[in-house]
Amino acid sequence: MALRAETIDVDTLESLEPMTCLPQPTLVQLAQQIAVEPVRAGQYLFREGDQDGKAVYLISGTVELFGRRTPPRRIVAGTPDSWQPLGQQQPRQCSAVALTDVQIIRVNMERIDHLLAWDHIAPANHGECAERFFLPQGQHRDWMLRLLHSPLFQQLPTPNIEALLQCLEPIVVSAGDVIFKQGDPGKYFYLIDKGVALISRRLEKSGREVEVAELGPGASFGEESLIADTVRQMTVTMETDGRLMMLSKPDFQNLMQEPLLNWLNMDELLVALSQDTQCLDVRLAPEFYTSHLATALNLPLNELRSRLVELDPRFHYVCYCNTGKRSAAAAYLLSQAGFRASVLRGGLQSVPTMYLI
Repeated sequence: MALRAETIDVDTLESLEPMTCLPQPTLVQLAQQIAVEPVRAGQYLFREGDQDGKAVYLISGTVELFGRRTPPRRIVAGTPDSWQPLGQQQPRQCSAVALTDVQIIRVNMERIDHLLAWDHIAPANHGECAERFFLPQGQHRDWMLRLLHSPLFQQLPTPNIEALLQCLEPIVVSAGDVIFKQGDPGKYFYLIDKGVALISRRLEKSGREVEVAELGPGASFGEESLIADTVRQMTVTMETDGRLMMLSKPDFQNLMQEPLLNWLNMDELLVALSQDTQCLDVRLAPEFYTSHLATALNLPLNELRSRLVELDPRFHYVCYCNTGKRSAAAAYLLSQAGFRASVLRGGLQSVPTMYLI
């Protein structure tokens, strides 16, 4: 009989340590994102020396743990030993092999610690959030959980999220409102709590306005000009009534930009290229064809939002431009979308000509 992959149920997740300490709403959202993985008898769950940052839990069946310094030990699903992660020390001090057909889940350990830390912070902010953000009674925790489970906020240190809750300012908007225009100075970063916003761009040659993207609840915009320290490259107009959360440029740079950007120098890039890394040139096509890094893909910053589907989430993308300004904005957008992304420090100005074509 074939083994089926499915999401974990909340009751099972709640029985595992340390998830048992998480509140029910958090468990419900977490359970929807964790797939049960079937493993055939004789297959390895992990091997001694592995380091993947994942906590592995046995949901059904029997496994054996063994290693050079670890005596063999059998773990049966449903027993107290199975409520703890299997061989949780990293690098792994033992291997795990399935003695029967088993089912397991793998959970990112940093994320669990993040959720546990957040749970201690969130209750203290409930009343304040409900009052400051115009949230109806009973909806403030749901809003905060939605924030936490977004790819963007999962990458931020917990203290930064706590500080963000103190700095975000809500604004009620109506359909047709222009949040900012192309060419305006960049002053704020925006999160969409409710409503739909349309991002458009005016073409230089024809002056025609083209739609770039449509964003809904949970999405954000306005970061490009703040990171690159330029004027707005797009126009954002509300298509529906809604509510936005604003964050000033200094607060954005201190609380969100710095923690999310990973910088590499040229030597580090050369090492990374031997692995699953792809260079991404975010300049305009004429700039790219004048000179670029070998094997680099060209995806201009102003097209990035609309072309994310062309990128492979298995790759680590190292973004570059001439100086590092545009590429920093691109790496931020990629991180926001759940990609692994870095920035080439100094841009092409720092690259020896021997690496350019």
